[in-house]
Amino acid sequence: MTRRHGGYWDQRAAPRQGTEGETGPVLVGPGASGAGARPDGRNGTATETGNGNGTDEERRGNGETGTGKVSAREPGDETGKVMTTERGAGKGRKRRRSGGAATEKPTGAEKPTDTEEPTGAETPDGAEKPTGAEEPTGMEEPTGTEEPTGTETPDGAEKPTGTEEPTGAETPDGAEKPTGAEEPTGTETPEGAEKPTETEEPTGTEQPTGTETPDGTKTPDGTETPTGTETPTGTDRAEVRMRRTDPGGLAVTGPAGHGTGGGAAAGHEPVGHGPVRYGPHFPDDGLPVLPELSAVLAAAAGRARGEPAGGGAALLDAASGYWDRRGLTTEPAHLAAAPGAGALLLALTAALDGDVLVPRPCAAWWAPYARLLGRPVFHVPTPAESGGVPDPYALLETVRRVRAEGGDPRLLVLSVADDPTGTVAPPELLHETVEAAAAEGLHLVSDETWRDTLHDAHATVVLSPAEMLPERVTVVTDLAGALLPPAWPAAVARFPASAAGSGLHARVLDVLTALGARVAAPVAAAAGYALDEPEPVTAHRAAAVRLHARVAAAAHAAVVAAGATARPPQAGRHLYADLGPLRDALGAEGVGDAQELEDYLTARLGMPAPGGHRFGDELSALRVRLATGPLLDAGTDERRAECLLSSDPLELPHVQRALTGLKSVFDGLRDAQRWEPPR
Repeated sequence: MTRRHGGYWDQRAAPRQGTEGETGPVLVGPGASGAGARPDGRNGTATETGNGNGTDEERRGNGETGTGKVSAREPGDETGKVMTTERGAGKGRKRRRSGGAATEKPTGAEKPTDTEEPTGAETPDGAEKPTGAEEPTGMEEPTGTEEPTGTETPDGAEKPTGTEEPTGAETPDGAEKPTGAEEPTGTETPEGAEKPTETEEPTGTEQPTGTETPDGTKTPDGTETPTGTETPTGTDRAEVRMRRTDPGGLAVTGPAGHGTGGGAAAGHEPVGHGPVRYGPHFPDDGLPVLPELSAVLAAAAGRARGEPAGGGAALLDAASGYWDRRGLTTEPAHLAAAPGAGALLLALTAALDGDVLVPRPCAAWWAPYARLLGRPVFHVPTPAESGGVPDPYALLETVRRVRAEGGDPRLLVLSVADDPTGTVAPPELLHETVEAAAAEGLHLVSDETWRDTLHDAHATVVLSPAEMLPERVTVVTDLAGALLPPAWPAAVARFPASAAGSGLHARVLDVLTALGARVAAPVAAAAGYALDEPEPVTAHRAAAVRLHARVAAAAHAAVVAAGATARPPQAGRHLYADLGPLRDALGAEGVGDAQELEDYLTARLGMPAPGGHRFGDELSALRVRLATGPLLDAGTDERRAECLLSSDPLELPHVQRALTGLKSVFDGLRDAQRWEPPR
């Protein structure tokens, strides 16, 4: 095996042997069971005995759930021979590579290997069983119980049930059974004893994480999961649907049919599907970095001293002035900074007890932080006119039901300028929702990342919940929304100016300190400069907002003209479209759910188009978020800058091509929908 040189860990790794059965350098990471995982997807050491909590990539390599030994030295065998699996049609038995006495299998289900049939074990017609059909006298072979390891489905996932008869094994009447034919439930053994129809699975043959389905339903690869198959310990049956429709769940399972336990071979899952790490990125602006910001960052690059947890004095003073200019007088002592709004939301959720409520749909990054802490997340419907803020009556009903079922909702996360819908909640709706939340004793976290990106500041009014309920609202803003590039992570939180707010602020600082979540010193300098809002920053922001407003309006017009529905975007760099009216045309293209819609549009448009299931919507709903940044990105900073300087950016060649491509895809669906025969 050729070794790469020059990598940090490669230079520190022990020489790796090329023979199978020996371990390579151990790669240790979170979620790895036992001693770690090998690069080829197989579990780590030869005697690994993990706890089954590793990731799918680490489990799928040998088709087991992480418990038991992957390969084991035979007792009394000093040559180090290991048990291997003979793979192929109709062959699922374990055999030794060479030599050694028969021993028990690593998983604990005993069955002699390569031993002769005990005397007297004859078939009913008196014909002696052929060599290779090994079965101890009197041992019944339960129907549906396969060898604990080795028998694979076509996609590489281990079958829960369905033992295949070895090739050449004869049936009791002497007729040779076809290769791979399963023995039907209820057939009798040669002694006449009827086999049980359902048995407990052997140790180590639990269904791999990520392919769990309700009894009797089909797994994503099309194989049927028979009734009685054991699902992973602690997994509630209702969670199967939740994980599919909400890939924000922190378990590494993805949407059924698209996640890590789907039909992909071991180590080759489809890119962009499933777990949190494949979630949609923050909407980029597609524009070059402001030169003044780059200069500030470069000047601070030589700083050796880092920022304290929660942010340094200069950064917090700048953030205090930022909120003062928006009518929310704030002392620096009630502020905290972190490398991104995600770190702040994680710290807030950890500091506040109870279950979490979020609107449906909501930003893709909200729910994973709660689930990371083991907190249930409940989605609340939003009204038709806007997203980001739950309907007040739906909120009251959700709180009532959760408490009736023993839950303890205490935290509501909302957004006045919304991702993914790009809408702004009307002040009257926000007021009613805040009143309902206060009546139920909820603490509110208001994500105001997009409040400075209003497409028409004169026609749209933005109010912060902190103006209505200052003692129960924490405001979070990610500076990547309007002030900094997404690659420079920085966010600021504003806490209530009360004793309870001071206590929450202190607990959040503890969490940030424990996480080591500190803003990098050069980024902190740039963030402080941006929060002071000098003229270059405000001019650049205003030009960028006007540009994205025009592109979003053009994209919205193309989507609506094709027959899809979408709320007119009012803020941000995105819009949220519902392609339900085009379901028949999409069905003809093999699109039946949001994940398939995401795949289809991403391929056709040549840009990310995350499905609505990423934002908490049902998988069956054909919804998608379309960002405007990729429509402006021409590959070079010079051409990106043209968009800001042009009097008519929609006429620029690369922008025009991008919008024409978008319109062409949606018009094609409209035309196909018209000609699609009724079903």
